[in-house]
Amino acid sequence: MESNIGFNDRLSNLPDKLLHRIMSFLSVQEAVQICMLSTRWQHLWKSLPCVRINAMEFSTKKAFINFTNLFLLNHGPKPLDAFHLSITRSLDPIDFDDVDLWIFDVLSMEVKVLSIDLDHTRDLHLDPFIFRSSFLKRLHLASMNISEDLIRQILSCCKQLEDMEIIHCSMQTNNLLSQSLRKLKMIRTDACDSCVGVYEDLSIVMPSLRFLCLDARGCRVPILAEVSSVERA
Repeated sequence: MESNIGFNDRLSNLPDKLLHRIMSFLSVQEAVQICMLSTRWQHLWKSLPCVRINAMEFSTKKAFINFTNLFLLNHGPKPLDAFHLSITRSLDPIDFDDVDLWIFDVLSMEVKVLSIDLDHTRDLHLDPFIFRSSFLKRLHLASMNISEDLIRQILSCCKQLEDMEIIHCSMQTNNLLSQSLRKLKMIRTDACDSCVGVYEDLSIVMPSLRFLCLDARGCRVPILAEVSSVERA
């Protein structure tokens, strides 16, 4: 008992900035648990700069939704550096009204890095019009439906977006147009497995692009209409 008390006392002496950095590598549940070790830390979770929420860590869909709602509701106004959301098919299907609201909330917190992994929950679509930000710089989308309206909204209304990854997604669009994007990575969209010509009419116009990675096995190479600034592909 005495050794545990001594250990907790030493933890309590850690600077808040260092503790925030440590918790940035943990899931949000683990971060909240750490905050319970010291009364001085009890409110630190409300200003975490990096938030990772994984549905696999919850036993029920209700627990996951309630926890995420309460966490974002109580998170302070401090800008978020990064928000990572992972929803797997281990839970019952999630209502996308909840997901839309969560993304809207974190974008309003001026998040710079946003990662959304829906892991085969492809029967629903994100609302395109929640994607409007002057602060978002990096976006990772995985295992989800990407409509033409969604990709157009992202590329036109996230003015500072520089880095985008689209991993194992089903995407329906003929144009990728961005003035700000500097890095684009697209890895084996689902459509590649069922449609040889999926990229045939896809035109990429990104005059600021520096890095381009396309895994288009089984697909035709898209039209690289304007990528003259690319230095590595």
